[in-house]
Amino acid sequence: MLTFFYDSQCPLCVREVDALRERDKFNDISFVDVHDEHAMKAHEDIDKDRALNVLHGKINDTVVTGLDVTYHAWRVIGYGCLVAPLQWRFTKPLFERGYTFFAKRRHKIARFLYPNDVCENGVCEKGSHNE
Repeated sequence: MLTFFYDSQCPLCVREVDALRERDKFNDISFVDVHDEHAMKAHEDIDKDRALNVLHGKINDTVVTGLDVTYHAWRVIGYGCLVAPLQWRFTKPLFERGYTFFAKRRHKIARFLYPNDVCENGVCEKGSHNE
C-alpha cells in the first residue's frame, strides 16, 4: 500500500491526484491532503512543511520522497514501464534535477497554466484556460 501526501491547494498537484485516483482501480493508493490536520495526525513522521516542498509518500512504513513517490504511484497502478526511466541509473539524476526545479516553482507554473483555477480543500474550481 502506498500513501501519497499531496498539497490540495496546488492545482497541478490536485490534477495529478485526480489522474492517479481515476486509474487506481484497486485502491492501492491512499491519498492524504497535507492540509488536513486530522488525517495528518496518523502520520506524525511526515512534516507538513517538508511535504509541501518535496512530494512525500509512504510504502508500508517507509517514507519515500520526490520522484520516488511519483515512480511508485504510477507503477502501482500499472504504468511502471512509462515511469521506469525515473529509476534508471543514468537518467535518475537528470530527472531529479528537473523535479527539484519544478517543485520549487510549481505554484507559479500552475498559475501560468491554469490562471483561473482556485483550489481549496482538494477541490479546484477549474478555469477555462488551456482546458
